[in-house]
Amino acid sequence: MKQIKTQILQANKWIVDKKLVSLTWGNVSARNADEIFIKPSGVDLNSIEEKDISVVSLDGSFVSGLKPSVDTPAHVELYSAFKDIKCVVHTHSKYATVFAQLNKHIQCLGTTHADYFKGSIPVVPIPAWDDNISYEKITGKAIVSYFKEKDINHNDISAALVANHGVFAWGSTIEKALENAYVLELIAEMAYLTLVIRPRPNELNSKILEKHFLRKNGNGKYYGQR
Repeated sequence: MKQIKTQILQANKWIVDKKLVSLTWGNVSARNADEIFIKPSGVDLNSIEEKDISVVSLDGSFVSGLKPSVDTPAHVELYSAFKDIKCVVHTHSKYATVFAQLNKHIQCLGTTHADYFKGSIPVVPIPAWDDNISYEKITGKAIVSYFKEKDINHNDISAALVANHGVFAWGSTIEKALENAYVLELIAEMAYLTLVIRPRPNELNSKILEKHFLRKNGNGKYYGQR
């Protein structure tokens, strides 16, 4: 347990260092066996200690630590639906959140995007909800439902924008989820600047998109020292 708490503490500080999060606007969680470890609610990311890390069960029930992030129910829903992911990152990173506030997908405009995501990063609308179900739980359910409805593989597009809100990214490891969240912000900035210069840019050719994604992520990947 100590090791995973150390990793989550470091991960939550990393998203601050990389300027993906300001103040308390974000959180990182990790699934380990039948428990989820997540940043405590409303605690400055630079001031938390290992003992503060919140632990909940896979159904969201409190186990130990400080009061967990208010976004915990959204994380729980993602882990429940996407069985192979081990980490979820939630941020309000500047450029990606601009797209979320505009309710605008981040189109795949270049190969940098395609190296990590096999298509546009979708904006997920939040439906009206019953007050008996938490807003945060509905947020997680909305992401899962959207991916199912649109037949999006969560390993091909390992992130989503939540309309008028922010970013959720995930991965098979803590490192991969952090990388996805970081790259998402970089490609969001690139897309934003591209749209400033050319409001209606051409999307990346689908064959090139697939080639770049698969050479780095596919079964026959050959990028890097493997």
